[in-house]
Amino acid sequence: MTSEPAHEQPDGIEESNNVRPKEMSSFGNSSRRAMGIADLDIETIQWLSDDLKEGFALFDADDRLVVANPEYIRLHDAVADILKPGMTFETLLRTMFARGVLHGATEDEEEFVANRLRQHRNPVGPLLRRLADGRAFIIKETRLGDGSVICRENDVTELVAAKEALHESEERFKALAEIASDWFWESDAQHRFTSITMSQPLALGTIQGVLGQTRWELVGADPVNDPHWGQHKADLDAHRPFKDFHYSFVPPTGMSQHFRVSGSAVFNKAGLAIGYRTMPKDDGGRRHFHVSGVPVYDRSGRFTGYRGTSREVTNEILTERRAAVAHQRLLDAIEAMPESIILCDAEDRIVLCNSATYTRLPWCKTLLEPGMKFEDVLRDIAFTGSVGAARGREEEWVRECLERHRQASGKREYRRTDGRWVQIAERKTADGGTVVIRADITDEKQKELEREAALTQAREENRAKSTFIAHFTHELRSPINMIRLLAEKLAGRSGKGELSAAQAEAARSINQAAEQTLRLVDDVLDMSRIQVRKYEVKPQRIDLAKLIGECCVAAAGDLNDGPEIAIECAPELGFVHADEAAMRRLLISIIDNACRTEPEYGCVRVTATSTGDRIEVWVHENGGAPSEAAIDMLMHPFEHSSVEPASARARPFGFGLAIASALAGEIGGLLSVTAPPEGGTRVVLRLMRAASE
Repeated sequence: MTSEPAHEQPDGIEESNNVRPKEMSSFGNSSRRAMGIADLDIETIQWLSDDLKEGFALFDADDRLVVANPEYIRLHDAVADILKPGMTFETLLRTMFARGVLHGATEDEEEFVANRLRQHRNPVGPLLRRLADGRAFIIKETRLGDGSVICRENDVTELVAAKEALHESEERFKALAEIASDWFWESDAQHRFTSITMSQPLALGTIQGVLGQTRWELVGADPVNDPHWGQHKADLDAHRPFKDFHYSFVPPTGMSQHFRVSGSAVFNKAGLAIGYRTMPKDDGGRRHFHVSGVPVYDRSGRFTGYRGTSREVTNEILTERRAAVAHQRLLDAIEAMPESIILCDAEDRIVLCNSATYTRLPWCKTLLEPGMKFEDVLRDIAFTGSVGAARGREEEWVRECLERHRQASGKREYRRTDGRWVQIAERKTADGGTVVIRADITDEKQKELEREAALTQAREENRAKSTFIAHFTHELRSPINMIRLLAEKLAGRSGKGELSAAQAEAARSINQAAEQTLRLVDDVLDMSRIQVRKYEVKPQRIDLAKLIGECCVAAAGDLNDGPEIAIECAPELGFVHADEAAMRRLLISIIDNACRTEPEYGCVRVTATSTGDRIEVWVHENGGAPSEAAIDMLMHPFEHSSVEPASARARPFGFGLAIASALAGEIGGLLSVTAPPEGGTRVVLRLMRAASE
């Protein structure tokens, strides 16, 4: 409703009979005296009402306006143009409704007018009216004996706003009190609790059990013999405010044990929650509290008690204790470290140093104190002459060290003038500080130098060995070729009848052994060239399918009674960009190795496929699945894909897959060995397809 009975008037609004001038008393209660408006002079009424601080209007028995003072017109400024003598009260209502003057009118116009006219003609008490512009009025109407009505209106906008703000503040305080972790309490002049407001279960028992007791009575403390409680009671007796008074106690059996617990979830390696880790409980279930309060006085200045807040801090106390233990453990660990450790804050001032720091930097002992600048420590080190790199350029050395120190991005090493080596590692902390770890690495450095010297010597020896082998194998080629040529000539005479069958067979065996020896010499020579990085590669475009076919024919020709070789090359195989001689040696070595381990009537499968820019060549033989140890040995010289040779053809010959793997690396490929589920051994050569021309 736009106008409603104001039974609970805002403070400061007086009844109409108290504000009416003496001259207007004749307009009072009709039970006192009945008279008509004709008995008064209209000008007198107007003159009397003009000085009133409240709005005043007089309507006759027909509800027509007789008089309206300036304040009434001001209060109705939105309809001031119609406030003329003779205007009906109904016209005033309809104009206000039509112009939207009223706030939150929920009725239709007819319902509003009817309700308001009924209130106007039969006034029962003050009404509160709110306007659309935010103003609020208290309306008091009095009906006289002749049926005329006196209307008085007061602007109570500020008063209503203050009351609403107070109500909102009370509601806000109530809401905060309900969700706050603190307890709100009040006590009387004898420090006994009179009120407790809280949202959590009370740690001291029920509220009814707490009221009427003092704080020390609740926890069983004795202010007379306990100085801590004695000082607290003295502050209360002196009416002094207090803040965060700390006390603790162990709740007796049966007392409420409801309290807040802090913790964190625990996850396994897969990220699944497997439980919850809570804060450790204090020994014996002890509870800790902080309480604050201020004295309260009445209007006469008499002390009436205290008002304040209390909160449980058990979790905070336990956290602080655990943090203190962890901090001490950290300090003990830092102290036990053999390295020098310096911790600086965000302003590069020293926070702490361990004992090793004072031992390793005795000349800086006076500077290595908390609060000193790290720059001063560096400058002192520079001018002691202990760092060779700083001699004669001390300030420049300090600037360089400070730059690296501020970046704190890694480790650095330097050699002192006494020959010892020092490693410095610096890292930033989360709060912007820096941790400096200074370690003596002389022993480690000496071992590293010895290892580097041994490695250099081994490389030189290996290079000398490879060079010797290269020269030695080169010298072997000439006599082996001579033996091979003589064996061929002897074998040629067998057709002329100059040699017996046994002699001819011996000549062929000599020739075959010479060829194998020559191939072994070539393998040794190529391996030594690869090791000393002198193997010459001449890349060119190679038709891989054609080369695979030629290598299979060459490998089969070396074995008179070898297994069948099946070739399957993808139509889109294309070309590779590699050294043809190396590729040929590589493929023959792989296929020959497979043929020597495949049973005599078996089949070696050679498959070549391509995917995108990659090509794979598989050579699969069925001579038995090797163990993991056997696969690991296949890349060693003279090892083949069968641990136990299945036939005489499987005798170790040459460098086997060792030379093949080395050649694959030289042409940019990769060789690997696997044991497929179907059995046997599979050698896989991976190559890059040549770009199309």
